[in-house]
Amino acid sequence: MHDICDEVRLKQVLINLTGNAMKFTTKGFIKTGYRVENDFIVFYVQDTGKGIAKEKQDIIFERFRQEEESYTRLYGGTGLGLSISKGWPNFWAEKYGWNLN
Repeated sequence: MHDICDEVRLKQVLINLTGNAMKFTTKGFIKTGYRVENDFIVFYVQDTGKGIAKEKQDIIFERFRQEEESYTRLYGGTGLGLSISKGWPNFWAEKYGWNLN
């Protein structure tokens, strides 16, 4: 394994993803884990939360965007967590020549 990732930022990404799962899952399960693929560690967060409408799946990774954007929205947050969680892996992929799928 290669130690080429920023530990603090990796923790931030995992906390953001797990926090979102906890925020939006009221019934069912949240599963976190990792697996090793081709000398890389692949982390994942899986849940049975409310899901994201298909037409909103692209915008939720933009800064300050959320699926529910009304002033009376049920869930809090700034709309930065998923943007950050996508941004760091993309930065590392570009820097180290990784292929993210």
